[in-house]
Amino acid sequence: MTEFSRNKKFNSGIFADIQDSIKHSKQNEILLENISVRINYKNQFIMNEPHSILNRYKQIIMNNLEEVELFDELKYRPEAVSEYYYGTPDFWYLILMANKISLPIQLANSPIKIVTNNLLGTILSIIHDNRDYLRNNKKDPIVIEDRIITPI
Repeated sequence: MTEFSRNKKFNSGIFADIQDSIKHSKQNEILLENISVRINYKNQFIMNEPHSILNRYKQIIMNNLEEVELFDELKYRPEAVSEYYYGTPDFWYLILMANKISLPIQLANSPIKIVTNNLLGTILSIIHDNRDYLRNNKKDPIVIEDRIITPI
């Protein structure tokens, strides 16, 4: 477990009241929703590639993985794996990234890979250092116009 495990700051699922949980999630820096860049295309708001802020560091992340056992009760549940190994369900997207999968149904075989605890502090720093940009982007998403998009 990491130095921030069981820390209320990073776990939006610990509140008994759903409204408290929702309120907390808006301030929780590590939630995927809060670290993804938003794009406005024809007034449709979409999130850029998941964990887009972390994609700049993907090679470093992928080089700092360790293999761990996937217990039967954790299969298909990246949020439960995150809770078990990191003390918060909110790093579920790192479990998917580390294992190069996009769907929880693919999280079925042991061993699996997780980001090392040493690197989690660096990931938190990256997220923290980009928080102003992410907050501004949430309020004012990047606008993409038709002339920018070209057919493949």
